[in-house]
Amino acid sequence: MALIWALSDQEQVGPDLGAWARLATSAVHFTEFALLFTLWRWALGPRRAPAAAAIALAWAVLDEVHQSWVPGRDSDPIDVLVDAAGMAAAWLLLARLRRRADGRAG
Repeated sequence: MALIWALSDQEQVGPDLGAWARLATSAVHFTEFALLFTLWRWALGPRRAPAAAAIALAWAVLDEVHQSWVPGRDSDPIDVLVDAAGMAAAWLLLARLRRRADGRAG
């Protein structure tokens, strides 16, 4: 979470590459929040996945609010949707892996 905050505190993310920059930024958002959800789920346990998602989603919203205060940055609600998509993808993947592991154990 501190790394996400530090990255959001940068005044300039990189050179303006148009659509490629937006795609790269979306990929980073998707990945970092998938990882954040996964770490919280691991810390809280599989049965607390909704709590892990709530924490990660709250951080996604706070991240965008924070960016609105940083000179040269702006807040984009689409980023929160991309973050949520990353969390959802991680949640589905982890659930599938757990079902597969449970099937082998029995």
